[in-house]
Amino acid sequence: MRGGWLRFGVVVLGVTVATAACGGSGSTGKASSSSTSQSSSSNSTGASGSGPQSVKVDVVITGDSTATIKGTKGQCSVLPNGAAYSFTGADYPDLGTDGALSVRGPTKIGASQTQPPSIKMIVQGRGYLSGADVGGIQVSPDGKKVTLDLTLSGRTHITGTITCT
Repeated sequence: MRGGWLRFGVVVLGVTVATAACGGSGSTGKASSSSTSQSSSSNSTGASGSGPQSVKVDVVITGDSTATIKGTKGQCSVLPNGAAYSFTGADYPDLGTDGALSVRGPTKIGASQTQPPSIKMIVQGRGYLSGADVGGIQVSPDGKKVTLDLTLSGRTHITGTITCT
């Protein structure tokens, strides 16, 4: 019986440590209730956590899939290691019911490495990724504005700006 209690204690300790790691300060995980409620809101907080930031979106998608995304809904995160913007079909119906658009980076990895920016999107059920040439994704030095002018997989082109203030 004693061995059973010891195993139970280790499991509880492991769960406690994992929960603290996922829900700790600065985490982007969805394990804590505050992270989950933040990700479901129409705006996200910035690195300082000082409150909701407004998002301004003016993006046009043309080619194999088309959509016009203009408004102030979506998520933005500007952190010391990079920026991220995301939107769903619930935010902008032109993307489709299960649509989504995510722009990330560039992301700093350690002291000397940087992962280039990228785009992942689903428009009206069709998926698209940015390729190796990401010169058409320009993120401002402060990470608060991204300018897009890029052809994604296939013949789909995305242009416009996303601003997080």
